[in-house]
Amino acid sequence: MIHAMFSLYKNNNDLWILGELFRNQRQRINDIATVDFCWLQIEEVILWIAEVIGGAENVTVQELLKPAEYLEIKAILNQDVQLNQRLRNSN
Repeated sequence: MIHAMFSLYKNNNDLWILGELFRNQRQRINDIATVDFCWLQIEEVILWIAEVIGGAENVTVQELLKPAEYLEIKAILNQDVQLNQRLRNSN
């Protein structure tokens, strides 16, 4: 079905070759999956930090953003994001 949609698009617009459309769509799907994965990881980290500093149901957002654990994890995540960007750019 996707092939038929891309073929129809190509025939109507003839802007890209079909392989480019597939590569473009695959990258978009990978980007979405990466964002979903990262968001789940962020949720886990936030809940973990909240539990460490007093329990998720007892912690405000303001309290959550202050502890050293959060700042340390934020630094690690920033390093990981920067590394992933460098790896993606080198490919």
